[in-house]
Amino acid sequence: MSAEGVLTHPPLFPKGVDKMTQAERQKQYANLIGLGLHPDEVAEVLADDERIDRGEKMFELPKELEEGAKKARHSGNCKGYTKPKERTRPIDTEKRQIINLIAETVENITDEGTAYINNAEREIEFVKNGRKFKIVLSCPRS
Repeated sequence: MSAEGVLTHPPLFPKGVDKMTQAERQKQYANLIGLGLHPDEVAEVLADDERIDRGEKMFELPKELEEGAKKARHSGNCKGYTKPKERTRPIDTEKRQIINLIAETVENITDEGTAYINNAEREIEFVKNGRKFKIVLSCPRS
């Protein structure tokens, strides 16, 4: 302790090229003090943190943990968005047959004698007495 009763500690914020900015280091120091650590302990923790940032090995890991640590180090960040592959739907011949049968039947009752197949597996439109109708075929999952 100094004469005024204030704790003194070695300089924790050297001016130099560092990965952590001065403000970040001061915030980290304040957070560690807030956890109830002594300033000497804080200095030790920050020094160890710098050594780890430089790639120094502080201790040896067992073989099984070393493999997991290596995977975590090399995981990297997200490489970016990859567009999903276009999915091709298989042709449902049964639904096509049903739509064709319905279209043939509807053509007999329409004003113009035509039914428009909008979607070969799903939708038919036709006109009867000046009104437009649409039939949609659905096959619920079971």
